[in-house]
Amino acid sequence: MGLSAPALAERVKRLEDAEVIRGYRAEIHPAKVGNAEAVIRLRCDGDICSRLGQVLAASPEVLDYRRLAGEDSGSLRVIAQSVRHLEAVLDRVLKVHPSVSTTTLVVLQTSYANRPLSRAMWLEGRPLEGG
Repeated sequence: MGLSAPALAERVKRLEDAEVIRGYRAEIHPAKVGNAEAVIRLRCDGDICSRLGQVLAASPEVLDYRRLAGEDSGSLRVIAQSVRHLEAVLDRVLKVHPSVSTTTLVVLQTSYANRPLSRAMWLEGRPLEGG
């Protein structure tokens, strides 16, 4: 970037203060520690789905929850220690309300995840190549 260490540190601090940089984290590779990853598609009534995020926040296995528009109402990304553990997570989700139904997809391979936002994608104003 062509900045001195103090100038770079000050720029990072300003970005943190403006909440552009929201945090730092260590990423654990699930397969390397013996866990299985799954994506769970959810279908539920609107008011139930709007409250589901709060319920799911209490489940440490749920890495992220996205409420969706379309055929599915939401999607979860979960980590489980075994198939039995995944079944227990699903049972908890289904107990929230009778209108909740799921489709579970077990992740076999992840080519890339958590792709960082790039300045180029915004400056170009067009879709990324291959997308």
